[in-house]
Amino acid sequence: MLSKLKSFASRHKKKIIVGGVIVAAGFALRYAQRKLVEYQEKQVKEFLEKTRRLQHFESTEKTTDQAIISLTTGLCESVLKIFDTESILNELRTNNHNGKKIELWDELKILAFAKCTTLVYAISLLVASLRVQLNIIGGYLYKDTLQSTEKITKDIQTIYSLVLIQHLMGTGLNTLAKIIRENVIKVMKTHSLKEKLMLNDVEQIFWSIQTSVDKDINKNLVQFILPAEVHHNQQDEILNKMLADSMDVFECGDFLEVCESSINNAFAVVIDKIADFYVEPENGKNKLNDHEQEPSTSRGTSENLILNNNGHVNINTISLPLAKLIPILNALTSQIPTTNAADNKSSKNLASSITILQSLNQHLKTLGANVYEVYSH
Repeated sequence: MLSKLKSFASRHKKKIIVGGVIVAAGFALRYAQRKLVEYQEKQVKEFLEKTRRLQHFESTEKTTDQAIISLTTGLCESVLKIFDTESILNELRTNNHNGKKIELWDELKILAFAKCTTLVYAISLLVASLRVQLNIIGGYLYKDTLQSTEKITKDIQTIYSLVLIQHLMGTGLNTLAKIIRENVIKVMKTHSLKEKLMLNDVEQIFWSIQTSVDKDINKNLVQFILPAEVHHNQQDEILNKMLADSMDVFECGDFLEVCESSINNAFAVVIDKIADFYVEPENGKNKLNDHEQEPSTSRGTSENLILNNNGHVNINTISLPLAKLIPILNALTSQIPTTNAADNKSSKNLASSITILQSLNQHLKTLGANVYEVYSH
């Protein structure tokens, strides 16, 4: 029997080989088709998951933008209460200052520069911390949807949000304002009210204040954002973990670098706003006429205006006494943004401009996206 099989195989060797190849190819084709279907299903699943994650992330970003606009108004109101210039202005107007006019102006000088610097730091920290905080929440919530669970309840979200907001707009802000005021006093004590300043001199003053403040803070920005050891004091384990995650991000180098860049950009906005008042306005109208509560903000006369070869005013050659810049700066920092995004975009007030700049900051958006990506997996 075996010899017959060998003989049959020998006679039909080619047919057997071809048949074997065909059968093997059939199996291989079916295997390849099955793997292709599995690959396609996997690709579709990944695409749908990426789409859902992207939609959820975009929704988180919209929520963040709305929260920034809403909370900036309250933050600015708190800063104005800390640096109350209205009582000094009222005393200067009524001439009941009993020979303390110079002292009142010196105090107004400190308050105006401290208020402006505090707005720069506070708004920058608010926008950056909210971008991180809400993307951590977003990441956790997205994981809940994948696992069909509800670990992050409404109560946890509320407590987590309030911990940051209450500290940043309360104790954290007061601590920041105190540090800034102390450093403004150190920098401004060498500048008299009669000192004439060109725009680059004003920029140098703010740079000196920023350098002094940063040296005092020593990159410890988290002290203004979250209370110390807050993530050990909550009853819920998930809440403690979320707060610990937030603390880790706020203390990391990327967050500190983004905050530093944001603060630098905000100071650039301040200088741009002040620069508008180094040129005589059209028809002699004062740009702060809507704020009549301020002392006179008249600019230098036409003798101060030096034209370049094109007949345009060379802003770098104009100087103004510090006493004339103080009410300008105070008025710029006394305008509170509204909760209407459209109004803020059309508004020219300083706080709105800084808020819009920070909200559109691509480095902050990238940081927020990276945070969401980490905590949504």
